[in-house]
Amino acid sequence: MAFFTGMKFFSRPSLSALRWSRRPQRNAKRFIFLYHRIASPKHDPFALSVGASQFQDHLDILRSYCQLVTLDDLLDTSRATRPILASITFDDGYTDNLTTASPILRRAGIPATFFICTGYLGDVRGFWWDRVASAIAVTEIAAPSFQLTNEISFTGDLSSPDGRHRATLEIAGRLQRMQSLQRDRAVEELERVLLAATVGTRWPGRHCVTTCTARCGC
Repeated sequence: MAFFTGMKFFSRPSLSALRWSRRPQRNAKRFIFLYHRIASPKHDPFALSVGASQFQDHLDILRSYCQLVTLDDLLDTSRATRPILASITFDDGYTDNLTTASPILRRAGIPATFFICTGYLGDVRGFWWDRVASAIAVTEIAAPSFQLTNEISFTGDLSSPDGRHRATLEIAGRLQRMQSLQRDRAVEELERVLLAATVGTRWPGRHCVTTCTARCGC
């Protein structure tokens, strides 16, 4: 069984391999396609998003070459009617899974499995990695230096899109290894420091920066 993220699989070599894979149904080849967001946000440093039209194209391609089934049916190859089985899953539980992805899947009659981060239910601040990306995206500091925790400090250039992108990945990578409570304090400190250091830059309200970017797909 193979696992692919929606963004990484749909390349010419991958599609070519899928197209020419022809096996008897009893040895059906199985794939799981993992998505996070169906949206087109302005900032997507972690490459979690696939646009709605692109997602529709993905489904059309998959339906041409695969039998799209639930995760349960993916394990039961006796039900296979085509040589390639595929299942679609979503991680995290972004709002656009419900508002955008689900209607597209329903119209196409394609099943999917949604994995929800229940620990974030009711937290209007959004996911911590989106908060980090949002805080860095709105700042244009030439050479910031700040201490988030005893373990995490940062000195770099946030005056360019490339610099902000590199900083987002670097800081998020460090934060990912921390315990949740410590990480949450560090993210709050990052937001505070960048807000205080950003002069003359429009800073949306806290609800907009975290919730809209992380949840609604605007």
